[in-house]
Amino acid sequence: MRLSSVRAISLATSILLLLFLLLALFRAYPFVDNVNAATSTGDDWLLYKQYAASILHDGLLIRAHPGTYYEPAGFFYNYFIAAVFWLTGENSSYVYLVQAGMLAISVGLMTIAFKPYLSKQVIPFYWGALALTLFLDMFLIYTFRLLSENLLLFLLPIFFLSILRTFEMKSVLLAACAGIVLGFCSLCRPNIVLIGPTAFILLFIYLKHQPRRGAIISAFLFCFLLVISLLPLRNYLVAHEVRVPIDPYKSHNMRKALGIYQPVTPPPASTVALHAIKLYARLILFCSGLTFLELPLRWLRPHWTLMWAGTFLFAWRAFKRRRLEFWESLTLSFVILYLAPLIVLINITSYGFRMVVPVIPVILLLAVEAFASRLLPAEQSLNPASH
Repeated sequence: MRLSSVRAISLATSILLLLFLLLALFRAYPFVDNVNAATSTGDDWLLYKQYAASILHDGLLIRAHPGTYYEPAGFFYNYFIAAVFWLTGENSSYVYLVQAGMLAISVGLMTIAFKPYLSKQVIPFYWGALALTLFLDMFLIYTFRLLSENLLLFLLPIFFLSILRTFEMKSVLLAACAGIVLGFCSLCRPNIVLIGPTAFILLFIYLKHQPRRGAIISAFLFCFLLVISLLPLRNYLVAHEVRVPIDPYKSHNMRKALGIYQPVTPPPASTVALHAIKLYARLILFCSGLTFLELPLRWLRPHWTLMWAGTFLFAWRAFKRRRLEFWESLTLSFVILYLAPLIVLINITSYGFRMVVPVIPVILLLAVEAFASRLLPAEQSLNPASH
């Protein structure tokens, strides 16, 4: 099968959607709601379910959480669950089915988004590798949990599709769409917010001398800020205060690095520095697939290590040219800005490796393109549309 057109990708994705839904139906049957106080106390999925129920019955302000909203971090995910509950009834099993379908669709959307920048030979390989990777890393582990990464993995391809087409078509409407979707992504995982100003800067640079540049970047930034303002607006209406959702000085990894967890006298600065280097080195290796450094061996992801090797090869070749295309700058920036806050601040091992999964489709994309550029003739490694 050759996925050489949007139609072919759509057909393959439809088959994948059917397969994922059949597997999800088999796994979810007899559709018993498995999220309750007896089974899930202390877990994020119980809070998500409770807040979604509050949205349904008490209004959009999540009255079940009377103070400033900090966690679970997927603020917008509460509303997604509430929407599914409104349509199907308050049963987590139905959310799992929707998430299984969205995961399959995300494979097609991600492939379509970057199709103009990949050769015809590479497109089917990327689609298949992405489908298999998300099946192993997401479907088998996290699709049947109420966790915001399930929604984020669906929204990110829409963002990439809209912003890349914004750059190609110079469309103000698509720029607004990209800003809106990225805003909702940021309300699913707060570290995504850094992509907003970065995308704004990249559009400003790469649209130089374009007559509609001002309107495009203004529409993108305005819509992005409008959407992310929903969280502070909610906090103001409920708690009568506006605060940054994340306090870096109370972050998990930073406290560990600085030794703040220790109740005794703080160690010398040199000891703290050495401890921080060791900690962050382990976390970086964790993101590269060596997850057994922080988790049991069964969490090992050797395919991530291969992807990272390809990504470093891609970055080296790109910077060697001394001129990056817009899509290259966007994807490389996304990888760095998505992972850096997680490594520095957050307990990245919470519920396994789920926080790392949203960056994997981009890592895989760069790796596939890097290896293709080595294996295919130079004129075939990239689609001419990328130039």
